[in-house]
Amino acid sequence: MPNTMSFEALITAGKLPKTALFETTANESGFGFADKNYLVQTSYRANYLADVQTNPDNLLARTGLLPAENPQNELRRALKDNDLRGYIPTMPTLICGGNQDPTVFYDLNTGSMAAILQQANAQNPNLNVTVLDVDATNDDDRDQSTVIPIGSAMSNSWMMSNTIDNVQANFASTVQLVGNNAAQQVIENGGSEVEAQQAAQVAVLSTYHAGLVSTACTQATREFFEQNFNQS
Repeated sequence: MPNTMSFEALITAGKLPKTALFETTANESGFGFADKNYLVQTSYRANYLADVQTNPDNLLARTGLLPAENPQNELRRALKDNDLRGYIPTMPTLICGGNQDPTVFYDLNTGSMAAILQQANAQNPNLNVTVLDVDATNDDDRDQSTVIPIGSAMSNSWMMSNTIDNVQANFASTVQLVGNNAAQQVIENGGSEVEAQQAAQVAVLSTYHAGLVSTACTQATREFFEQNFNQS
């Protein structure tokens, strides 16, 4: 890595494992583990986990929101160097996602950044950040708001329009369409109602991150940067 070969070609050539991320151990086996052609040695994983225990991430240890202060593992040091939890934007910023994302966990990732920026707001009077959850389909089951304005974001012009409602409505209708199409295909092929419901759930989850949320967030981003900002 990096390589000009496709991911599938690297697997076929034996350069990357198809499913085995970890080396099999006496206590661990099954899907994701293998005796050979695995990606991560057990010794390396043990070293990483030992450093996690010695130098825990403040967020996961519930001692704060920022990364570990002094990680020793090389991978963890690299991850800290690329961690954005200490970044404070100076221009109007939109953070966008969907709360049911199975790939990027919204509450952990987006929620943490929102909390950090809310704390930073006292020292940054020009902060203008909007945190948007495009998925309002389960709003009745959640305590969190789908829109969190930080700093002067509440004065942004789209807060006084129906733009955000339209983004969320379009997302909801697309989710329903994807699920209905998958269910209908199962029914047409002679499947049961239970199988149709399962197919609908799989279709939504498999396209949630890279299809449904990315499309909705692209629409939101376009609208966000087309508005007039009122920064006082």
